[in-house]
Formats: sequence, C-alpha cells, structure tokens
Amino acid sequence: MAQGVSGVVADEMTILPGMEELFSLLRIKRYKASGSYDVLVLDTAPTGETLRLLSLPDTLAWGMKAVKNVTKYIVRPLSKPLSKMSDKIASYILKVG
Repeated sequence: MAQGVSGVVADEMTILPGMEELFSLLRIKRYKASGSYDVLVLDTAPTGETLRLLSLPDTLAWGMKAVKNVTKYIVRPLSKPLSKMSDKIASYILKVG
C-alpha cells in the first residue's frame, strides 16, 4: 500500500479509458498485416460501441488529416505576416515604454 491506495486501485487508476480496446485493435491490425490468415472473425457484442471501436482507426486518420490541413492552410500562411506584425508591435512597445 503506497500513499493510502491499494495496489489494485492504483493499477485501475493508471489505465486510461479505451486503452484496452486500442491495444486489441493494434493486435487485430498486426494479424491482418501478417498475411497468415484468410479471414479474421471478431466475436463482439452487437452494440454501437463495437461499431465505433472498429471505426476508430478511420476516425483517427480523419482527425490527423484535419490537423495537418489546419497547419497547411491556416498556420503557415498566417505565420509570416504575424511575425512581421510582432516585430512592429515590439518596436512600438519599446518606443512607448
């Protein structure tokens, strides 16, 4: 027992929600990539949660693409003009201050 928390409770508190499912998906991906199997059968509960879990890789890919596009089309085009403005603002502050 460390700091008043039992070992089991401490272990449970360090697990992030969804991590077990994520590691399961990674293992499934590894099986698929190995080419050792013709078919992979996933015996899961018939819930919407399972469908969301199976769509997680596509959702994450979409999110990463969206972040990349924000950088490409918003951050980069604005960074040069903003850096020029920051130099002008800094020199103005030095004159006034």
